[in-house]
Amino acid sequence: MTLIYQSRVSRPRTHVILVGVGAYPYLKNGSEKRKIFAHHEEMGQLESPPSSVRQIADWFRSNFRNSDRPLGSLEILCSGSSTYVDAGRSIPVEPATISNVKTAVDAWADRCANCANDPKTNA
Repeated sequence: MTLIYQSRVSRPRTHVILVGVGAYPYLKNGSEKRKIFAHHEEMGQLESPPSSVRQIADWFRSNFRNSDRPLGSLEILCSGSSTYVDAGRSIPVEPATISNVKTAVDAWADRCANCANDPKTNA
């Protein structure tokens, strides 16, 4: 998982996970050379999902405002893009494989549950 941001404040928060898939192994220029998906009609790898994930992550980092539930965490997974730039630092992004997505969703659910079960937030 690629955790871009995590707040250390104990109170109800908004937790975001973004998943973008732009790399498909059986499409044109994919990692698999077998012709299992022969009807791809020359469709190539997708550029919009990695771009969308970066732009939505940027929006959450810069523009998301919710005084009741401020940003608590922001995590991204993206196939077809290997880095995310945040505040001048380049962060390697894990690909959106089934295994990585399952792990990331479990971690996201834990962050949500920990925030909801914090006795300080339920007072």
